[in-house]
Amino acid sequence: MSQRSSWMAPYGSHDIEDFDPEGSTVEQLSDELSRLASGGALSAARALTERAQQMFPNEARFERWLEVLAPPTVVGGGTARRRTTGEQVRRWLDDHGTDHIGRWVIIDGEHLVTSGATLEEVQPELTRRPDAVAVQVLEELVRG
Repeated sequence: MSQRSSWMAPYGSHDIEDFDPEGSTVEQLSDELSRLASGGALSAARALTERAQQMFPNEARFERWLEVLAPPTVVGGGTARRRTTGEQVRRWLDDHGTDHIGRWVIIDGEHLVTSGATLEEVQPELTRRPDAVAVQVLEELVRG
């Protein structure tokens, strides 16, 4: 393995192609992060984001990428038999996410229950539906 690829060793070179972050500008790193995230290579994008933040510790956009690429937090209650799965949420985001960017949505199965500007706004409906999940729809995660 080459020295330059050691930062992404756990993620496989197929996601990274020939991109070398060393010596890259903030813009080049941001472009590569966008390419990886939109292509579904989230593990590789996380690794590159961590490296980019080391290289440019005061760059706010890499802080934002770390937030966006963090593993999802599912808010809900109970141990339901038909709990909404991450796969169902991904399909819903792919099909309908562009209509709800920036909003919090409650998804039950693959169906929208409600949406709101804040988690607090949709929380009552989530409490009534223990199988549903709340998700903030971020532009960077919508493939539609």
